[in-house]
Amino acid sequence: GRTVVGGAPEGLDAFLIAGVMEKTDGPILVIARDDLRRTRLAQHFQFTAPGVPVLELPAWDCLPYDRVSPKSDIVAARLDTLCKLAQSPDEKRIVVTTANAATQRVPQQEMLRTSGLQLRVGGSVAQDDFNRFLANNGYHRTGTVREPGEFAVRGGIVDLFPPGDDNPLRLAFFGEER
Repeated sequence: GRTVVGGAPEGLDAFLIAGVMEKTDGPILVIARDDLRRTRLAQHFQFTAPGVPVLELPAWDCLPYDRVSPKSDIVAARLDTLCKLAQSPDEKRIVVTTANAATQRVPQQEMLRTSGLQLRVGGSVAQDDFNRFLANNGYHRTGTVREPGEFAVRGGIVDLFPPGDDNPLRLAFFGEER
């Protein structure tokens, strides 16, 4: 069933939705009126629904067909949330977004599910193949990694900033081992 909460004072809506969350095993979608409210609701859920993952789906900060691309941190946040939803769509969690973000086009779920690459310490991958994977999947090569979606190569060292992570990663290649 669906539960709709509207017109509740700020903060109370998070308590009401957290109560609904206790009675469900699947995800809950919360559509906030704007990005400021989306951020506040996500913070409220950390308190009212502890232990339940909270994902935010922000809207692009530009219009479709605009000459300006969306900021890389917004693209990274959207992709991180969409990939998590594609990997386990029925997991119990709260997804907080806005009407604007919810109506924007997204990649197909199957593409999000199959376009990842899992690496582990001591595993084997050719550095050229890895660099090509990054370039083909939307990462931008830069001299120094500063923002999500960027990678830098210096000899056998690759720095990359994956979407959804707070800090960049450093991979050291020794032949084909990392």
